[in-house]
Amino acid sequence: MAGRRQSRSRHFASPGSDRPIALLLDELKACASCTVEEEGGVGSMIRFQIVERGDVHLYRTLVTAMREGDLHTLHLARRGRRVVHERYPGWINWAHSRGVIDCEVHSPRKIGSEWQLFSAILGRLAHKYASSIGGINVQFPAAQAAVRRRARKTRRRAS
Repeated sequence: MAGRRQSRSRHFASPGSDRPIALLLDELKACASCTVEEEGGVGSMIRFQIVERGDVHLYRTLVTAMREGDLHTLHLARRGRRVVHERYPGWINWAHSRGVIDCEVHSPRKIGSEWQLFSAILGRLAHKYASSIGGINVQFPAAQAAVRRRARKTRRRAS
């Protein structure tokens, strides 16, 4: 490793962060597997915000790149309000306001696989648009215990 020098921005979540991306993704995988409710069938949802750096108009740049096909595996749906990946199940709902892009990752077909879609878009952003990003804030939903209902007692009819 003495001969090779790697960029800090490539291995860390944000330029000022102390947490490596690999650690963040490991936490994400663990969170996705433990927040799924067994009985309800409702999966977890990952939320994250992308803070634009200065006046770079990252949202407009991403929309244009997806519509023109520059981001090969990411496409827009629902009039640009939803981002879909070719390989991973689910979608990302997103909105833009005052230099912040709010995103919610959903994966209802394959519950617990939100981390794959999140990892794909995070990797693409870090690779192509790192100079336009001021920071990324990720929120993991709190684990909710599944509520068990007691079985209803049935009456036996006398015959």
